[in-house]
This record gives sequence, C-alpha cells and structure tokens, in this order.
Amino acid sequence: PRTLAIVKELSEQIALLPGIKAVRDEDVSSVATMDNITGTADGLAVDPFMETVPDTPEALAALRESLFHNEMYVDWLVSRDGTGLLIMAKLESAVDNEAGLAQRAEAYNAIEAMVQAKRDAGVPEQLYVAGRGAMEITVGRYGRQDMATFLPLVLGVVLVTLYLTYRSLRGVLLPFAVVVGAVIWTLGLMGSLGFPLYFISTMMPVVLMAIGVADGIHILSRYYDEILEHPDTDGPTAVVATLSEMWLPVMLTSLTTAAGFLSFLTAPMPPQRDFGLFAAVGVLVAMVLSLTLLPAVLAMLPVKVSRGLARQMSRSGDLAATGWAACGLAWLGRSVARRPALVWAPSVIVVLVCLAGTQRIVVNTSAIRIFPDSSSIRVAEGVLRQKFQGTVPLYVVIEGHEADRLKDPGLLQQIDRMQAAAERNPIVGGSVSIAEFIKRMNRVMNEDRPEMEVIPTNRDLVAQYLLLYSFSGEPDDFDEVVDYDYQYANVALYLREDSSQEIGRVVRQVQDYALAEFGRAEQAGEADEPLALRVGRWLLDLAPAHTGWETDQGFRIGFAGGAYFTYHLSELVISGQISSLLVSLGAVFVLTAFMFRSVVAGLVNVIPIGIVIIFSFGVMGLFGLELEIGKALTSSMVIGIGIDYTIHFLNKYRLKVRNGLSQPTAITVATMATSGKAIFFNAVVVIGGFAVFLSSNFMPNFYLGAMLVLNMGACLLVSMTVLPVMLNTWKPRFVYGSHNGAVLATRPEDRA
Repeated sequence: PRTLAIVKELSEQIALLPGIKAVRDEDVSSVATMDNITGTADGLAVDPFMETVPDTPEALAALRESLFHNEMYVDWLVSRDGTGLLIMAKLESAVDNEAGLAQRAEAYNAIEAMVQAKRDAGVPEQLYVAGRGAMEITVGRYGRQDMATFLPLVLGVVLVTLYLTYRSLRGVLLPFAVVVGAVIWTLGLMGSLGFPLYFISTMMPVVLMAIGVADGIHILSRYYDEILEHPDTDGPTAVVATLSEMWLPVMLTSLTTAAGFLSFLTAPMPPQRDFGLFAAVGVLVAMVLSLTLLPAVLAMLPVKVSRGLARQMSRSGDLAATGWAACGLAWLGRSVARRPALVWAPSVIVVLVCLAGTQRIVVNTSAIRIFPDSSSIRVAEGVLRQKFQGTVPLYVVIEGHEADRLKDPGLLQQIDRMQAAAERNPIVGGSVSIAEFIKRMNRVMNEDRPEMEVIPTNRDLVAQYLLLYSFSGEPDDFDEVVDYDYQYANVALYLREDSSQEIGRVVRQVQDYALAEFGRAEQAGEADEPLALRVGRWLLDLAPAHTGWETDQGFRIGFAGGAYFTYHLSELVISGQISSLLVSLGAVFVLTAFMFRSVVAGLVNVIPIGIVIIFSFGVMGLFGLELEIGKALTSSMVIGIGIDYTIHFLNKYRLKVRNGLSQPTAITVATMATSGKAIFFNAVVVIGGFAVFLSSNFMPNFYLGAMLVLNMGACLLVSMTVLPVMLNTWKPRFVYGSHNGAVLATRPEDRA
C-alpha cells in the first residue's frame, strides 16, 4: 500500500505541473490512472485499475491479478517480476523559443524535486527519472556546466603556454587579446542573428581560443627572430619585415582552417552546419585581428627580447641554438635529413596497418551513451530498460486511403503477426497497437478464455467491440494507436537499446517482414539519397533502410519515432563525415596549390594530412572505437587545423632555399629552428586547448578531445618528419626552381 500510495500521489502531482501534457488522466500513465478492459454480463467494462489505494490483502491480490492478467500492461505499468512500477508523463511539445524550453525544464526540475523529497523522507523504494524529456533537459544542464568548466581551463592553458613560450607580457597579452576578440565577435554575431546554442556549440569558445592563437604565435615568433638577427632594428621596421614574410602564410592557413570548418555546411544536421559556419567566422576574425591589431600594437612598443635568448644568440650567432625548443628541433631536423629511411619505413608500416584498421570501423550512435556511465540519467535508463519494455519507441505507421480501413480483420491479423515477429528480437521489450485492444476485447467477451485472445475474423464484430468500448471508455483512449476515423494506425515497438546498430537490425527485420506480409507497389525515398551517403554505404557495407512504401493492398507503411531517428542519425554521421572530408581536402588542395602556384605543392601539403587522416580512422578501427558524432567531427577539423603546420613549414623551407641554402640538412635545420619552433608551440597550445574536452560531461565531447589531441600530435610529428623528408628527397620544382639544388632568387634582397 505504501508503494502504491507513492505512485498515486506522484501521478496526481505530476499531472498538475505546467509543461506536462495532461488533457486526460491517461496522459500521465500509471497504475493509478490507466483503465482495464473486462467483460460483464452486459458487455464490455472499462474501469480504472486502482481508484483508491488498496489496503487489505484481498484488494491487493485483486489488483495484482488485474495487472498481470492483462498482458498489455506487463512490462509497461508493472515489471514482469513485480518489483517495479512506472509513471510515464508526457512533456508538452517543445516550443522553439526560450519560454517553451524553460517550461519543459521547469516541469522536469519539479519532478526531480518530488522524487528527491521522497528520498529525503527515507522511503525504502528506489525512484528513478529517465526518458527522452529527462535527457533533453540534462543535455542543457550539462552543456552549461561544460561552458563554465571549459573557459577557465582553456584560458589557463593558453596563458601558461604563451608565457612559457615567450616569457614576456606582450607575448601573452597580444595573442590573448586576438582570441578573446574573436570569441566575442563570433558569439555576439550568433546571438544577434538569433542562432540557437546547441550543445555542440559549447565547444566553440574552446576551439577558437585553441586555434585562433596560432597566427599570433607565428607572427611573434618571426618578430623575435627578426630582432635576434638584427638587434639594432626598431619596432616598425621589425614589424614590417615580419609581416612581409608572414602575411601570406597566415592568411592561407586561416583560409584553409576556415575551409575545414565550412565543409560542415555540407552536413545534413543544423547543429553541425551552424558550428562550422561560426567557427569559420571566428577563425577569419582572428586572422584579421592578427594582421592588424597585433602588429599595430607591436609597432608602438619598444623592441625587446628576453635576456637569455639574446645572450645565446650573441654567443652562437645561430638561431638553431637559441632556446631549448630550437635546439631540440634542430637536432630532429638534422636526424631526419641524414637518415630519411628512419622516417620512410615507419610511415609506410603505420599507413598500411591503419588502412587495414579502417576496414573494421563501425558506425554507431546512441542518445544515452553521450552521458558517462556514472551519470544519474544513464543509471535510471539502465534500470528502466532492464525492468520494463524499453524507453526507445520505434513506430510503424499504417497510412490507409479510406476511413475504417483499420477495422479490417485481415489487416489487423497482419499487424498482430508483425508485432509477434518483432518481439522475437530480444531488444524489443514489447509493442502496442489497435490489434492488441481488439484481441483483449475478444477475450473478455468470450468468457475470458486465453485461446480467444485473437483477432476475430468478422469485420462487423470488430466494429461492435469498438462501439461497446465507446459506451464505457473515453473516445480518445485509442489516440496513441489509431485515428478517430480508423484510417491511420500507429504500431509502437519499444526497444531496450538505442544503439543505432541494434536499432538498424530491428528496422531491417521489421521492414523485411512487412514487405513480405504486405507486399510493395512502389518504393519511395531512396532515389533522393545523398551521394555522400551512398558512398558511405558502399565503403562501410551498410544496407539502406526503406523510408516508406505503398503496399499492393492499398495503404502505405512508414517508420518514425525516436529509434528511427537514432538509426538515421548514424546515416547522417556517415554522409556528413564523408562530404565534409571530401570538401575540406579539396579546398585545402586548391588553396595551397594556388598559394604556391603549383599542383605539386597542393599534393605535398595534402599528403602529410592524408597520412594523419588514415591514422585517425585506422586507430578507431584497430581499437574497436565506434564512429559517432563526436569522432565524426574530428577529420575535417584536423584537416583545417593540421594543414597550418605544413603550410608554415613549407613556406619557410622555400624561403631558406631562396635565400641561398642548398644543402637539405642545412635547410631542414634552419627551418626547424625558426618556423618549426613556432609550429611546435602552436601545436602545444592546440593540444592543450583540446585536452580540456576530456573534462566534459558529454562522452562525444570527451572522445572529440581525445581524438583531436591524438591527431594534432600526429600532425605535428608528420610535419616535422615526413614533410622535410619528402622535400629533401623529391626536391620539387616549386621549392628548388628549374634545377634541383639551384637557388631561386626573385627579389633583390633574396639575391643579396
């Protein structure tokens, strides 16, 4: 009685909350609100399971008998083992404004408060809150927590790294001012244009701070090198010399990074498109500020460099010996130039192994798996999926072309057989349709004999049952499964798993059975499938799902519901991943080929980043990591950000050749000690910035951070090893000129 009283009290309180859909009692479904269909001497009776809380052994036994005697409600209102009861409340349809979302959040928070009050009162029952509405509100809550956590962490990473890099106030504040300006401009533009802040957008300030500081690092690094090489120079002269060399690579790297983010515009999901668009805007704003604000302030400040670097430069006269980073990178450059085989052999092995690993990639998405295992929402979902029929609905929709189509016994029998076939799958916890109610009516009208729980063969008898029901029940009792005219039906299958892989198996099983049972007059929906998705199906050997079809029996069948959305979400991950990958690679190739005026230059820039992409997907396949939304964002971001390293390295390498260096070892060492040093510190900031995602409440963000840390480290390694070995071995004409080893001098200062 105590447990039943809790259910009744909570059901009544929840129904009164703003934001809860409670037009009728059954909209908040529980043993305290739902009706039972029984037979009487006069016909059908539709009575509540529990009008008042039973307090005698006889009344409790009668309630237990009523519940477990009606199989429709077992694993729904009550768990099969008798240890769990369910209250299911529907949130009002989401209104696409702040007030509507706030009302839904208020309802969920009120329910949580009710449950917590019971826990605080010391009731022995365990109470859990779960479901799609709970996940929606929890996502918003976790997103705000992430924003509050990410910003101070990434600020700390950027500031500490800049200080350790330059050991000067200007070296910290100037790049920092650039990224703060970029973040403010970008988020301000989003707000002023009315774009919503999706949970994926919570990453934007971190991304912009991590990658927006890169331009400032390269400009400051070249500025300090200029001062070390020419100690007597003044501020404006040093700035002009710095920008004369750096404006083109800074602009190009920003454009390629923006192109990587803009490739998300080809993704089918609005959150990805919005993120890509405004991340690209932020990168371009950072470029503008780096080429205007930063050098303007530098030109006004007195020329200054740390005493330690100045002393080392004065003693050695060699930038390669100035600072621990330059010394270490000069040693690495000397090693790879003298022993290229030590680079080629491991690179080829890694590429071949990772190519094999890509064949084992599995695409899988799950709404509940975005939360950590220990989160209360995931624990609650686990309990509900174990005790009840499941929390993930898959709807099979029958669209008739005439009224009363769903009173046809033959069609009802086909629906019943389809449900039985689906329920043989272990992840299908249960199902409900108008056929279930007709079977129940037929049983109770035939002396409650179990063998009579079947669809009657007489159409008039079906109509009579429905008429009898209307005398005791409410006219809208069947709204979940059939429309008023009995023209459209909704067959609800409830799944205990929301993995897109498992859902896909159920969808294909049901559609194959439905095709065999109902036939097909014409197929709809496949011809318009995006090319990227068809390519993805071919690469990953995935079978297409039929979105709907016209049967040869005169009605349409289609799929809907949260489960089907999740299933298609995995398809969107595939198409978005492939389309953005192809677009970003193509954009990077075109931009770099245009900058260096050479198709070969485009290939030289793309090859190292291509190795990293193969490595990224290979690692996922080799370690059994599923491709989901978080990991799907990495490849285009890696291309857009990682290409910066190859562009800066290649530009500096070519300048060293033009300035008279001809020996590969000398060129590599000089490039490593200057541009390589800036690339290294740039990578440290980016890796440290993305590492803050490891603290996220969302598993996709966690995996995104882990994959970006791994891939940006790989980009740094490839740029410092494979790229110089390629240039030293192949000696491309766009670098060395018409004759390999010849000096290409086009400006008086170069020739001098």
